[in-house]
Amino acid sequence: MVIYLKFFRWPNILIIILTQVLLKTIVFDYIFWGLGIGYPISNFWFMLLVISTAFVAIAGYIGNDIADIEIDKINRPERPLCSGSISISQAQTLQLFFELFGLLLGFAVSYHIGNVSLAGIHLLIIILMRLYAKSLKCKGLIGNIVVAFSSAMVPAIVWIFGIYALRGTLYEVNFYLSMINTITAFYVAFAFWFTLIREIIKDIEDRAGDIKSNCHTLAVRMPLQKLKYWIIGLSFIGLIGILIFQFVLLNSSGLSSRLLFIGSFSSIVIILGLLVIPKLITAKESIDFRKLGNYLKIIILAGILNILFLLAW
Repeated sequence: MVIYLKFFRWPNILIIILTQVLLKTIVFDYIFWGLGIGYPISNFWFMLLVISTAFVAIAGYIGNDIADIEIDKINRPERPLCSGSISISQAQTLQLFFELFGLLLGFAVSYHIGNVSLAGIHLLIIILMRLYAKSLKCKGLIGNIVVAFSSAMVPAIVWIFGIYALRGTLYEVNFYLSMINTITAFYVAFAFWFTLIREIIKDIEDRAGDIKSNCHTLAVRMPLQKLKYWIIGLSFIGLIGILIFQFVLLNSSGLSSRLLFIGSFSSIVIILGLLVIPKLITAKESIDFRKLGNYLKIIILAGILNILFLLAW
């Protein structure tokens, strides 16, 4: 069981579940609380939506491991496929299982709210993950963008399904929808941007195996020092984006007296982000970049938990 949980990337799956549950509970339910309404999809159907997202993500991780088995023998020999704990045929069966059931659950929720075409989001992610594992991973920046886009769809799915289910709602929700749109847009952008940074760092970590496998990732195509400058620049842009979001949030709420409280957690995220810079500058070995990638995961988790501070709004 432990081997399979590791194979499914259980920490990442927990982050996906946490992101969607917090966005639904804090953003939709809390903001609409004054109107006596909440997220327009019942808890049961929302649970199925979360499970469908998690299943599609698991399928993507499995597919990537299958495609990267030769690379991982160099970079991550402890992984279940490389160690022989799980066979390739078992992995392929599991990938197909999670893809099919993720798509079926997505279709069921889409049908329930009256638009089966929304399940196309799940299908799109499945196709992109298949293409990524097969070829896009080794196409430089485009592979990183595909993964970042897929991560950004985690909060976006909650918004897309929720907004569609709200169609025809009374006019008074429009003001609250603008708040929800602003908040969701931030978390979509946050997930995309910092996942992109993390994926580039992971490419540097995996550089040795990628070179031997003739996989031309961004880290293989670009000199290390130049790539470090790129990451620093992307990090600063992301942190500036967080500051802009806080400004917009406080401006729209009119609660300037709560500036310290609302901004406190984002300040923690910004400080953590700034600490990436010295860690990146001193990083030399693969293990250094692995630690840095894990550190980025902590920043992403901290950014997700920032949703809780919207309760002060």
